[in-house]
Amino acid sequence: MPQRKTSPKSSFRPDSTSKKVIPGPKKTRLIDHFETEHLEGLSSYVQKEVLKLPTAKLLSKSETALSFSFSDDIKLLQRLDTVTAVYAVLNIAVPRPRGLLGQEHQQRLEKAFETICKQQSFKSFRLSAAGKDSQVFERIKTAFRDVSGLSYDDEGELLIRIRPFEGAWQVLMRLSPRPLSARLWRKCNVPGGLNATLAAAMVRASGAKAGQRLFNPMCGSATLAIEAKHYEPLLDISACDFDEKMLACAQENIFASGHEIKLSQADALGFEADPFDIILVNPPWGDATGDNAQNHLLYPKLLSAMRRLSHPQTRLILLSHEIKLMEKLLAESKLWRSVGVERVFHGGHYPRMWGLEPQ
Repeated sequence: MPQRKTSPKSSFRPDSTSKKVIPGPKKTRLIDHFETEHLEGLSSYVQKEVLKLPTAKLLSKSETALSFSFSDDIKLLQRLDTVTAVYAVLNIAVPRPRGLLGQEHQQRLEKAFETICKQQSFKSFRLSAAGKDSQVFERIKTAFRDVSGLSYDDEGELLIRIRPFEGAWQVLMRLSPRPLSARLWRKCNVPGGLNATLAAAMVRASGAKAGQRLFNPMCGSATLAIEAKHYEPLLDISACDFDEKMLACAQENIFASGHEIKLSQADALGFEADPFDIILVNPPWGDATGDNAQNHLLYPKLLSAMRRLSHPQTRLILLSHEIKLMEKLLAESKLWRSVGVERVFHGGHYPRMWGLEPQ
């Protein structure tokens, strides 16, 4: 009887029911990437903060936005201090907005809504898009309402932006009901109050470290002091303001933050203390508070007073829109030298953030 021929040995041995597998279409990611929104001038601070997150990889950046991939818990993105907001971005390959109404895309959007709403209890949504009041976008609002289970409101908590991008369309979903710059501890505002994300950048520019002593003169609503304590809880922070109303506002915010900050009613120009390692100050710009004539008298006295409260390694970070005045004072100063200056955006102005060291 003739013997059956045997086939060569193989590491792959399919069973009798196996069939040839034809590769299917590439699986679409639910969220393509994430994007920050931030103040102009803070890109370098945002990039450093984002890239410290596990799995974060930079994709692109501009003056006011940074795109990055991220595969960890998206709740971590809501802890970013230097950004105004963070969005989940979905790239959808349709030539016109009405293509978003397709069943495949609606199913993807439904899952995206579920993912975003898991980490925040949104009750309503709103749209930001060119032509958002057109018939097409009215249909999109209805479709989004159906797949999300949220009501539509022009002041809705979940902000959704829709925009064209490279021949397709992007849907951006903000991860938080309020901008991240609207801190939960802020219970009181004052004229000329500092944006918290810019305050966070000033803290980072100072290089503040655990165990250092930090001073925030003319503290106003205490934004700088609170952001410094949030960044490095082990900092020993003192803050002062001469104005009783400012002091009451600062106290309210400090209490809401839960941080321990030494707050006193005092004139910064006559403040008495041992030298500090870090000084953060946002003096009047002559805009919301003060005026240019007063600042010509105030700024030289302020620089002199802060030098008295410094040691040779002290770092002073000063934010002001009195650019010509500061440049003149620093050119003539024998007390301080500039080690860096950055142009940033704040409240319709482009102030400068100076890093100063004692002469």
